[in-house]
Amino acid sequence: MPLFNFAKVGEFGYCTTYFEPYTDYTYLNDGTGHYHMASYVVDGEGIAESRPTQDTSLPPGFVQELKKGNLYRLETPEHADVFGPHGHDSRGVWVTTKTKDVGMTQVLFNPIPEERNLEFELYKGTDAESIDVEADGNRKTVVCVQNWILANDKRIDVGQFAKVFPGKTVKIKLNKESVIIVVTSERIGIDEKMDLK
Repeated sequence: MPLFNFAKVGEFGYCTTYFEPYTDYTYLNDGTGHYHMASYVVDGEGIAESRPTQDTSLPPGFVQELKKGNLYRLETPEHADVFGPHGHDSRGVWVTTKTKDVGMTQVLFNPIPEERNLEFELYKGTDAESIDVEADGNRKTVVCVQNWILANDKRIDVGQFAKVFPGKTVKIKLNKESVIIVVTSERIGIDEKMDLK
């Protein structure tokens, strides 16, 4: 899984990766900075197969289609036949990503530490010209995953981010090709110890 970039934002990291056509890539979805909680498909399509083992000859317990322009939580649902050691969140699960005749570019979101819960909101410039992002008790981060945006009149290009601290609001101006993911970070005990605010 070739990475184009990795950005660490404090409470999480995100990376852009590309899978060539006719690729099968298996990885253990586990570990701080390596556990993929969510994925946005920038281009192309593929599938993600989840198993409790690395053995891809066994049938997958859960199959998730991944299509361009969609945001996915990479979790196994209650009815799935595969669980990691931590339950349905897919930590500790083996995932095989497959493409067919087209490749796939994804932006993957990884909580730090892996136990932290993140919430995700997807906004596209085709749906809204501008939005206000207000952070209440938890920090929010606006990640530009396609094109560029203006955050309080400052340009943020693809792959860059803007933090919104609790009690603050940021006005986001999108253009027709813009796509952003707003990530809300759960505060946990380690934040107070590290004095993250």
